[in-house]
Amino acid sequence: MTTDAQAALRRIIEAHAATTRFAIICNYISKIIDPLASRCVKFRFSPISIEAQKGRLKQICHLEDVKLESEAVIDKLIAVTEGDLRRSINTLQTCASFGKDRQLTVTDIESISGVIPKKTVIKVDVVLDKRGVTYTEI
Repeated sequence: MTTDAQAALRRIIEAHAATTRFAIICNYISKIIDPLASRCVKFRFSPISIEAQKGRLKQICHLEDVKLESEAVIDKLIAVTEGDLRRSINTLQTCASFGKDRQLTVTDIESISGVIPKKTVIKVDVVLDKRGVTYTEI
């Protein structure tokens, strides 16, 4: 939410605090303006375990009839989204929308996520090595 939108929400909360309770969910408390954050009780939750994420993503794939090339696709999905289940589900949905009749691959996940494939990194490393360029020069 923008700063202005948060300020408007603060006013709404103040006007209705006697009769209403609000729940605000965010990933980064630092992005909530102080006047709004000061009116909230903060609950911090630990990340969802990798196994629980795998189970949920597999269940979604089964229920939505999303075909996967291998389990490595799920592993890559969790890795590129850094364990954020919501991002994993959104990325999975985006990938699945590109082709219902085919299997999703690790390459699909990488291309949607903007991850530079390892093969490309290795090629760049080889080229730089041949030219005598060190990483400190880059």
